Amino acid sequence: MITAGSAVAIWLQQPPGVARDVRYVAVAVVFAPVYGTAIVALALVVVRLWNRQRFLDEPGHWLLVAVGLPFLGISALHRSLQILDPTPDVGNWRGILGVAIFSVGVLCCGWSLFLPLLALPDVRDPAWRRVFWLLGSIYLLPVFGCCVGPVLSGTWGPEAAVAAIPMIVAIALLAAVLIAVRDDRQHERRRGVWHWLGIAVLIGGLVHVGVLLAVSLRM
Repeated sequence: MITAGSAVAIWLQQPPGVARDVRYVAVAVVFAPVYGTAIVALALVVVRLWNRQRFLDEPGHWLLVAVGLPFLGISALHRSLQILDPTPDVGNWRGILGVAIFSVGVLCCGWSLFLPLLALPDVRDPAWRRVFWLLGSIYLLPVFGCCVGPVLSGTWGPEAAVAAIPMIVAIALLAAVLIAVRDDRQHERRRGVWHWLGIAVLIGGLVHVGVLLAVSLRM
């Protein structure tokens, strides 16, 4: 299942008809299992909900969904804009498909903003609750940047400080995850495989963002 999810992740990251940079393609292939696992977890959530069963029982399960939803949302928005470019025409099947994919992307991104808060009632361990508070703050950073960026445009000092905030929060999130894992080990809490996969997926997603930034800066 994860192999199939990885193939879908590669396909979503490399839309047809777009010029492909070898470095970005290589990065997408290397990190495809990260998002492939998250996509499989989302499918399991849908199947379990359909059968009226729970899947989101452990913090790692929520982390899988927290990574999978924004990935699908951003990918759907990117594809929809390509379909609707240059002029959207909702009168034919291509326009309808583009609008439908765009709507899915908006819903996934919207749910991503509130997902950490939705997880808090089911996550009772203080260490893991800190993880989800930090995760929620990361998802709100783009909104913060859109509001503050135009005001600070052209002022290097404050602008650089705002640009450094995501990196600081990401490092704090990584540290919080490691502390939560240590807390689980100290209290001998038994966790399932999907919980550990969720932790690996979150860390992989953070590393992926760092690698993309490094590749972009070297261009």
